[in-house]
Amino acid sequence: MRSWIMSLTGTALLTCAAMMLAPDGRAKKAVRIVCGFAMLFSLLSPLRSFDYGEFAGRIAELREEAERDADALGEADRTVSKMLIQEECEAYIMDKGNAMGLEISHVRVALSWSGDGYWLPAGAELGCARNAALERVIAGDLGVPPEEIVWDG
Repeated sequence: MRSWIMSLTGTALLTCAAMMLAPDGRAKKAVRIVCGFAMLFSLLSPLRSFDYGEFAGRIAELREEAERDADALGEADRTVSKMLIQEECEAYIMDKGNAMGLEISHVRVALSWSGDGYWLPAGAELGCARNAALERVIAGDLGVPPEEIVWDG
């Protein structure tokens, strides 16, 4: 890179000197054209030694790396969304139980990944005695089948 910059600088100085020394008229126009081509060739000279195969290989590596990063990010997103949905469902059940006057020691909600690409409540464990009204709320509002609710109390 450094030698290319030096070559380009040298060419620029030489073409500038040639244009200053050229007599006016047709000769100056001819020198200007020759100097323009000299600058163009000097500017594009790195392309002669450019390794297109290596460049294509590096682009392929970067594309694969980007795909791996996207997959990892997608997995992290699924993990975070699972945690958030799980916490929201657990808080919802706890709030509904408290509103019904129940003493609930703990709530754990199990989630499953749907075929449509999101988390759904699939089961629950509650730290209290079985309550039919709360069971109906959990089944109706969250879609957890009553047989998947464990009453621990």
